[in-house]
Amino acid sequence: MSESLNRQPADVHADHLATWAPAALQVNIDQRQRRVDETVLREVERWVGQQPAIAACQ
Repeated sequence: MSESLNRQPADVHADHLATWAPAALQVNIDQRQRRVDETVLREVERWVGQQPAIAACQ
């Protein structure tokens, strides 16, 4: 990921830290973490689901 793409979320988060109420900020952080966790789980399930097909090719 390019530096600017990495910096953009960091800049948004810094703005949230400066302007949002702590409770609202925590809700946002928790939502983002949940999305990351769900995405990782889906990817793992997708990869694991492909294992029989991969094994059959070997």
